[in-house]
Amino acid sequence: MIDINSLVDSVMNSQDEKQKRKIENIHKRYEWLQSYSKEHNVTNVERIEVKPTVVTTTYTTEHKKMWKCGKSKSIECGIETREHEVKERVVTDEDIITTLKTIHPDHVDNSLYWFDNGNYLFTTDKDQVYNLRRIPRPLTNEEQLEINNIVKDIEEKKAEIEPLLHEARLLQAYIIPSEKRTKEQHDMANSGECVMLLLGMSKEFEKERRSKGYILGEDFDRNIYGETVEETVIRRRLIDASVANKEH
Repeated sequence: MIDINSLVDSVMNSQDEKQKRKIENIHKRYEWLQSYSKEHNVTNVERIEVKPTVVTTTYTTEHKKMWKCGKSKSIECGIETREHEVKERVVTDEDIITTLKTIHPDHVDNSLYWFDNGNYLFTTDKDQVYNLRRIPRPLTNEEQLEINNIVKDIEEKKAEIEPLLHEARLLQAYIIPSEKRTKEQHDMANSGECVMLLLGMSKEFEKERRSKGYILGEDFDRNIYGETVEETVIRRRLIDASVANKEH
């Protein structure tokens, strides 16, 4: 029998411990900042660090679906929707209030009021004025150009590897035993797109078959690792796709 009260107490205690550790970390960081300021002669202002919150935003984009026939020709076959998650660090009012209550509990109650100057100066509901330094210096032209070039390079490489990764997902579904496939994997493995992909790989299969590294078994020719010709070639494709993805 489950003791509900004990379970609730356990959860509450764990939350209390988590909050306690958070407050302790804020205190430690505050003390370090004040010590650093004193050593470097910047004690004219008090420095309080606010830990930001990580916010995840999901974006949806549309892409053309392509069937690859052989190594050169591709056929457009509709539109597919893809979701991309982007994480960013933001400083919320709740983050600031939590930190201020830890360092100066008498400086804030529940609210902040921002001056109309781009979220820089604010006052608390206890009439204490603070400023938030959260915007770094502007980038130089050279720095911005370097970043733009890096982003452009990443986007170009992403466009190159997306078809490779899509093919890898089809091949991965194909080599999974039919009784172990999910419905999605079953649909992918039996799709016309997968059939066309395998037809386009026929020369690779034939080249591998001629390598004479296969021993005739009861049902299939297998190499010393127990792999069929198809499994060997497909495994290489999957490794290539994995490496390209990691590099990107």
